[in-house]
Amino acid sequence: MGTDNPPATTDSNSMLDMNIPKYGNDNIHEITSIGDYELRIDLQDWDGQTWYAIYKSFRVGDESTKYTLSLGSYTGTAGDSLSYQNGMKFSTYDEDNDALNGVDCAQRDQAGWWYNQCHVVNSNGLYKKGTSDKHNVVSWNGARGEKYSMKFARMMIRRA
Repeated sequence: MGTDNPPATTDSNSMLDMNIPKYGNDNIHEITSIGDYELRIDLQDWDGQTWYAIYKSFRVGDESTKYTLSLGSYTGTAGDSLSYQNGMKFSTYDEDNDALNGVDCAQRDQAGWWYNQCHVVNSNGLYKKGTSDKHNVVSWNGARGEKYSMKFARMMIRRA
């Protein structure tokens, strides 16, 4: 894994690396609204074990829908953890759109994300090494659980 990010393209055979900062929700919505896209997530733990998840369709709604997440069918080795957040609106520190009454998941978990009754995936969580005592880390429950911070997590989209 190099530190350089490849240039993003919308070529049908290329993946868009959503970890490049210019891909905010407005831009992701714009891209996914003009065609059919799939999502691939690559994960690695601190011991070198790797997993992947592919969702056969991926779309993010516009601002009026609060960037609602829409996912299709899952394949992969990471476990179908992201489907728990399917249909959720994007939450941030100042925009509590999660489904858990009395708890602001974005504030508790210190990240913007498509929180349900908080999460089973938190790709925008804090980057720490290994196991944490909190839920606020980069996690994927189907791989290592909600309190294990992954060493590497990458989300990419491409035309389906």
